[in-house]
Amino acid sequence: PPWSTRNRLSCGPSPRSFALTNPSVDTCIELMEFIQTMAMPWCLEGTRSLFVRRVHAVAVVFLGLIAASFLLNSHVYLVPSTGAPTEGSICLENAVVSMAYGYSLDRFEQFLYTLRLNFCGRIILFTEPNAEKRILKLMENLDVTNHPVKRKEGMRPEVHRLLLNKEACAPPLRWCLFTDFRDVFFQAGAESWDAHLPHQVDLIFAEEDQSATMGRSMHNSEWIRQCHGNEGVQELSNYSIVCSGTFIGTPRGTRILMDKMVSEVTGCNGSGIVGMDQGHMNWIVRKEIVALGVNYTAEQRRKGVINTVGLVKAKSLLSEIDQGGDFLTQTDGITPSPVVHQYDRFPELKEIAVRHMQQAKKALSHN
Repeated sequence: PPWSTRNRLSCGPSPRSFALTNPSVDTCIELMEFIQTMAMPWCLEGTRSLFVRRVHAVAVVFLGLIAASFLLNSHVYLVPSTGAPTEGSICLENAVVSMAYGYSLDRFEQFLYTLRLNFCGRIILFTEPNAEKRILKLMENLDVTNHPVKRKEGMRPEVHRLLLNKEACAPPLRWCLFTDFRDVFFQAGAESWDAHLPHQVDLIFAEEDQSATMGRSMHNSEWIRQCHGNEGVQELSNYSIVCSGTFIGTPRGTRILMDKMVSEVTGCNGSGIVGMDQGHMNWIVRKEIVALGVNYTAEQRRKGVINTVGLVKAKSLLSEIDQGGDFLTQTDGITPSPVVHQYDRFPELKEIAVRHMQQAKKALSHN
């Protein structure tokens, strides 16, 4: 398939990858290496005269045009929302990472088909060692990187997951979307989640519904109280809730956040309570992340990549579904939200998710 890593190769020094099916890929490699060789003396300012550097500049531009013509006439594919390859597109080296431990085939189909239809980057799943054959076959067909993992004795599961996340998101990857598995689907018709990520930040968090704050949420305030007492609850009381189940990070941002999360988890007596990781993440985001030297943004619901709907009232949610009943929208009421989290709490969204999965499965089967 066109999104397969087996069909990709790095062409020249660029960190981006191409899905090239042109038989003369060696020509592409040689051309890009030649451009790099030509550009190198020009880039080393002071090692050549101004005249020579200008000649090199003209040569590099000319050869770049030749390379562009070559690539546009080759088959460079990206799997778009329609499910059909689009010539001239480039697959960026980004990844979606999730812990898919102990789930049935239908959950894998819901997650993977809707994701692969809209995303040509790497999909990295941590699964149980004895996953059934149908699940293994599905992952192979959709070019999923499967890492079977055994639970480590003496290590808390949440710590193990943090360490796995840190290991998964490493260069040459540029961005990683970390997401829950059971209650997430990706909407056909939306732009790929990595289409407009900001370059000036290392971490992107998803806020839950603005009607809920840390102080108003019984569970979230209790998670903070367990480690930081009543004073900690007061400090975070007016902040919107950041969801720990889905966030985006660069390798640098991921490493710093995961290390800090491990420190919080192992240093707090309240750890081990279900959902406690969200308390840790909210404390880090609101109180400590700036001191760690990490630039970040917390996107409001329906304004960013991830739309987490768990705390939305049912009546409000119905108004956020498009008129045709086909997808959950951003604030404009038209654009589909790329990633929908906690959809399974609403029957209407469960129906939409199933339809998206069926459409994605059909489209990808044709490819």
